[in-house]
Amino acid sequence: MIRAAERLFAEKGVGAVSARDIAKAAATRNESAVQYHFGSVDSLIRSMLMERANLIEASRQATLADLDAAGNGTNLEKLIEAAIGPVIRACKHESGRYFALFLVQLTADPRYNIDELVEEASPDSVIIVTERIRTLLHHLPADARQRRMRMVSVLGINLAAEFARSLTKGGAVDVEDAIQDAVVSMSGFLRAPPHR
Repeated sequence: MIRAAERLFAEKGVGAVSARDIAKAAATRNESAVQYHFGSVDSLIRSMLMERANLIEASRQATLADLDAAGNGTNLEKLIEAAIGPVIRACKHESGRYFALFLVQLTADPRYNIDELVEEASPDSVIIVTERIRTLLHHLPADARQRRMRMVSVLGINLAAEFARSLTKGGAVDVEDAIQDAVVSMSGFLRAPPHR
């Protein structure tokens, strides 16, 4: 059911998909299956985010351990790569592409607060990466730092979704090049001096 919901949300937008649509796409005969298994579409969305976060947790934790062992645990570019790399790499698979496109739809839907949803679903590795990046932005006033952290999260989601779209159309760059493009864009945005 989660895979069917990801695909529908990616293709149509979160607001255009009903619980009945999801049940039908999941080929279940029970039109109330979403309510039965998840309670609501909102709970299904939270479950989707939790599942994806847990799928990449071990990989991101291993990356952080490698960074720390190499003395790169506070390198901004390496931390951004640890954050966005798994999401972009997942786009090599159809379900990962749907997830990236679902995330971009979720960020655009005014009914949802993507920051709160991601924070709810965030495993330890995301919290660690976020805190390390935040401490590296000491050149920014606290309010600007908070705004940039939110905006860079949305930027990362959009870059992953754009890579997913280009993969679907057949014109994508190599996945590692896409990750490095994202790292350069996101780190440049975060390193920019505060406006006056």
